[in-house]
Amino acid sequence: MDYKHRFGFNTQELELTEILDSLGIAYEDRSNCGIAVVEILESDERWSTLKPHLDRTDQLVLTTPIYTQVEMENAEWYSLRSSWHWEYPQPNTDNFGYERNITYSDNFCPECGAHKVQIGNFRIKRAPKWGRKCFLSLNWVHDVLFLNEHAKDILQSSDLNGFHFMKVLDTKGEKAIEGIYQLCTEGFAQPGIISNNDTVRTVQACMTCGLPKYSMTGRGIVYKKSAFEGICTDIVESTELFGFAHYAGRKTFINKRFYEVVVKNKLDNKLEIEPVRIV
Repeated sequence: MDYKHRFGFNTQELELTEILDSLGIAYEDRSNCGIAVVEILESDERWSTLKPHLDRTDQLVLTTPIYTQVEMENAEWYSLRSSWHWEYPQPNTDNFGYERNITYSDNFCPECGAHKVQIGNFRIKRAPKWGRKCFLSLNWVHDVLFLNEHAKDILQSSDLNGFHFMKVLDTKGEKAIEGIYQLCTEGFAQPGIISNNDTVRTVQACMTCGLPKYSMTGRGIVYKKSAFEGICTDIVESTELFGFAHYAGRKTFINKRFYEVVVKNKLDNKLEIEPVRIV
């Protein structure tokens, strides 16, 4: 297992550019606007020299775990999300009109969105151009997965369970948009996240509803074994809420059977599938 660290910086920051140059760490101003991006593995011996400077200057660094094939194959449960964030839920009216009494009931937390109950179909302007991708999430609604006809047919014809599909409608709510469906989970894992380690950055209670939200460091996710005991379905949502500031969402967990169907049928393009460490 390794970790990839990624950060952007202003090339006018002479101290940082001098450190990068002295270490031979490559960067490129791809946008020609003075902003460059660095990607470096934690296993790179130069990381231990660079990290103290980034910590001292509070440089925002995004961390992504990189798992070996053995680690992926030996896992029992995985978190699942799409890295392709597309379009926006509609209709685009005041006060988040796509949510209140259209897609969701109006009794959710106005600060973080907790307690959402879906009462209707999502609405979008047009169908996506899928290409080789099979899953996406809508901007502002990162904890709901949508999939194309091909992926839906494969999941539907498998012996997997714990989910169903909903149509996605046009902005008026009159017609179904062809070729895109919502993947709806039907169950929850038990509470069980372990936060006293380097995987959780902060645990903050929402100032309005009081529910805790977990902000992750990007160094994986650790759960108690009891959280997944007795589950008879292949896909569930977390009981815990994850996020920060004005957003709270749940994680989607799939078991090995679901993972194998996705990988075998090459449905994982733009999907981020991460093993859950169970202790």
